Amino acid sequence: MTNRKGLEAAAHFGRYINSWRPFAANHYRQDGEDILLDLLVVGRATGCYIDLGARHPYRFSNSYRADCHGRSGVVIDEAPGIKQSFAGRRPRVLVAGECVSAIEGLVDSESALNTTQEQRCQHVPSVTGRSATSVTVRARLLDRIREDAVPAVWTRLDFMSVDIEGSEGLELSSNDWRAHRPRVLVVEMLGATFSTPTTSRKGTLLKEHGYRTMPMPFHSGFFVSDASLLDSWTAGGLDEDRT
Repeated sequence: MTNRKGLEAAAHFGRYINSWRPFAANHYRQDGEDILLDLLVVGRATGCYIDLGARHPYRFSNSYRADCHGRSGVVIDEAPGIKQSFAGRRPRVLVAGECVSAIEGLVDSESALNTTQEQRCQHVPSVTGRSATSVTVRARLLDRIREDAVPAVWTRLDFMSVDIEGSEGLELSSNDWRAHRPRVLVVEMLGATFSTPTTSRKGTLLKEHGYRTMPMPFHSGFFVSDASLLDSWTAGGLDEDRT
């Protein structure tokens, strides 16, 4: 409880500091991926977002800055108490407390790292300092969850953030890329190199569906389906478009 209050206080303090430091920019994701999203789509368009694997309202969030711009979106995460955690803190967000999987049914999810991958569970003691603890959750295809969670009036999906602790490749394969195609995808790729977005299983899958890669931060790969966004970025025209 104390840790949660401390994180919330830090987030509020950051917003306060930014109010009188006009040249500062807060970021909530480790490497500022949310600022890159702001440059690409959040500050330039009016669509919604899906944040897959956002277990905390602010910490490591790729989508909170979008809320600050008046956007609405859907958070999908199976962490216990996820709906209560977001309620009141991010009122523009719809929360689906479910696990995304390529196979539907009941699965065991490790509650500390929030993963269904056994290999990732082995790292829990070294990362968190405590033993792995599993909870049984309902798993469904991404398409099924989105159909239930995303309002029909939200017809434009500007970005989707995917951070599900090693399961990103399998879960991305459960999406119907012809019917539901975010303009920008941010996918966690721990330990990646600059070539990883194009050579990994995730990158190969997205390339097959017409996504182009961007230079990546340390923890994440950026994939763009809207060619005009990438062309504007490489031409240095983003700042001009926003003025």
